[in-house]
Amino acid sequence: MEKVQSLQKIKWTVFLQVGNDSLSIFTQCVEKLVQSIDPKRTEIIYLGNQDPVYLNTFSHLCEKANVPYNYADDEKHALELSKGMFILFLTDHTIIPKNLLVRLTHALENSGNTAVVSPTSNEIGEDLGLTPFNLDAVQLNMAKQHVPYAYTMKLSVFCLMVKKSAIHEGQNLREIILQANYDGYLTVSANDTIVFHYAEAIDEAISRDFIVKNPKLGIIYRVKIDDDYIRDVFVRSLEKSAQLDSNIYVLDDNSKVKMSIFLKEKHPEVWAKITHYDKFSRPYDEKRDYNELMDWAEKDGCNWVLALEADEILEDKVTTEYLSRFLSPVNPEVFAYKVNHYHFWGDEVNWRVDNPWGKMMDIRLSRLFPGKRIVKEGMVAGQTGYVPMLPAEAVRDSGIRIKNYGYVKPEARQLKKDFYEKLGMKSGTNQPRDICL
Repeated sequence: MEKVQSLQKIKWTVFLQVGNDSLSIFTQCVEKLVQSIDPKRTEIIYLGNQDPVYLNTFSHLCEKANVPYNYADDEKHALELSKGMFILFLTDHTIIPKNLLVRLTHALENSGNTAVVSPTSNEIGEDLGLTPFNLDAVQLNMAKQHVPYAYTMKLSVFCLMVKKSAIHEGQNLREIILQANYDGYLTVSANDTIVFHYAEAIDEAISRDFIVKNPKLGIIYRVKIDDDYIRDVFVRSLEKSAQLDSNIYVLDDNSKVKMSIFLKEKHPEVWAKITHYDKFSRPYDEKRDYNELMDWAEKDGCNWVLALEADEILEDKVTTEYLSRFLSPVNPEVFAYKVNHYHFWGDEVNWRVDNPWGKMMDIRLSRLFPGKRIVKEGMVAGQTGYVPMLPAEAVRDSGIRIKNYGYVKPEARQLKKDFYEKLGMKSGTNQPRDICL
């Protein structure tokens, strides 16, 4: 039964998960909680420990601060009772600073299409000398020094804010974080916001229901083919990709070679394997083109994409069976894979092994989440990425190699060198400016 009525519309609901190992820590948590929130727009719902001492302490502190409160049997019941647009999941081992709810809400509303956010804590990162008693002062100093938001899945489940609309019933907090990414949302850490957390055991396993059971791969090509050699390499690349159980999408950036006619007339069996082919004449923008390719793949129900260029061919060991281990990872928090490149130089036998050529790798194989696209500024895939930005901890090395034939001929190397110098791309990117001719 709700003990205190609020005259304003509730914006935030705090789900306070209560254990039973420390009454003093619990009391400290609730005291700071009720002092740090707006009692006119916030309610607290108590979950967990039914010890009368805890229950009475909680109700006394809420009534003293005039904060609306309630009790719930479990999180499903709490969701039914909650009135807020934003839910803060909080354990009773966590001490929060003033205006935490406002700061986390600001992160949710100003860091892109974000559904989940958590602060940092004394358990993460640099030693700030944080205590429960200097928390507000440290918070004030952090707000001036740190980059506010970072896209990540390593969030503090002891203090986590979620848009109510993004909560899926029956899922624990790790699963809510995972599901938010699957649904196309960002999950971010508010690096300029901090809480103090007393150590406690929190172990939330992820259900195997999240493992991808029916992966569907779309191989996406953005091509600009201006000579017969790369035309023939592209045909070989398509032939290799056609051996895989996947859809194939090609966006042709106004190639000088009439590629679609060539494929229809000379390689009809390859042409028949292409799911969608379009040719455009428009300003140069690789980011736009790869995003459009992902739109095509998502429309057809693909949930993975593999990005390639016209002069790239997957190595022979990449078969449907080989790819299957990547497309249904045992750990459902794996979203993408890096692939290695080896660049043939002068002929199709020898490739560069010196830096940076011998160590080039980037993310090409990635989960395709609803509406999630490349957002980084720039026009070139080597600068913005071939796939959308994903949390670093969700990316793995694959051992897959791509054979790149775009540097075989001296004239091709000169064209690439001129092109990347014009764009101002520096050595060390995927397409180094300092190409040795």
